[in-house]
Order: sequence, then structure tokens, then C-alpha cells
Amino acid sequence: MLSLIITVNVLRRIPWHDLGIRFRLSDGELFSLLLLILPLALFLAAMVLFASTFARSFKEAQGYLGMLMLLPMLPGMLATVYPLSRRPWLAPVPVLGQYALASDVLGGQPPGAWLFLVAGVSALACALLLVWLTARAMSRERIIFGR
Repeated sequence: MLSLIITVNVLRRIPWHDLGIRFRLSDGELFSLLLLILPLALFLAAMVLFASTFARSFKEAQGYLGMLMLLPMLPGMLATVYPLSRRPWLAPVPVLGQYALASDVLGGQPPGAWLFLVAGVSALACALLLVWLTARAMSRERIIFGR
């Protein structure tokens, strides 16, 4: 939270208009971005936990997590080919929905509050599902002892 406040204050002090860039965010927009990212952080942590459960060694876990690092990058790569802004049907898809809504907010076209709610609830639901699957996998002897 502290790093977010510091980053916002630094970004507000840069003379963007001298560089030909319009960058103006209100406190409400920043708060909406924070509310958008918090459920996503829980989802990504649950995904890392789930993926690392099946690794038999540290090296194998690093391989799994290296592949998972690509997940947050995919919407950015996809957005270069296919514009993701103003697509309300993307909101329930974790990561992709947050990216699309954040690009709408940063583009000066804030979406409705219901889209933020849908994106947050879907990310939390997926996170709870992954935590439940991880807990269920941990009850197996094969996962615990590697047999």
C-alpha cells in the first residue's frame, strides 16, 4: 500500500504534458484500480500454491512457476493484436478481465461498478477453488511423501 502511494505521488510530479502525454488519474480511479488488483493478487497466490504442490523438487517448482509468470503477460501480448478495452464480457475471466478493466480506467473510460464486482468475485471464486483443490491434494499421501 505504501509503495502504491509513493508511486502515485511520483507519477503526479512528472510533467507529462511537456512530454506530450496525457496522464491524469483521480483518487477514485486509483482506488478502483486498487480494488481491481487485490482479488487478482489472491488468485495468483492461490495459483502459485496449487502449481507448486505438484512439484517434486525445487527445480521442478521453478520450472512450473516460470511458466506461470507468462500468465499475467498474456493479456498485454494479446492487446497488441486485439484491443481489449470496452469488452464487458471479459470481466469474469481472471487476469484478462482485470487487464481490460484497468485499460479502460487508464484510458479515461471508467466502466460501471458492476463490472468491477463481477471481476472481483470471479477472481476470488477461482482463488477459493484453487485453495480447495490444493487442500484436497494435500490430503493425499502421494503428494506429501512423493510416492
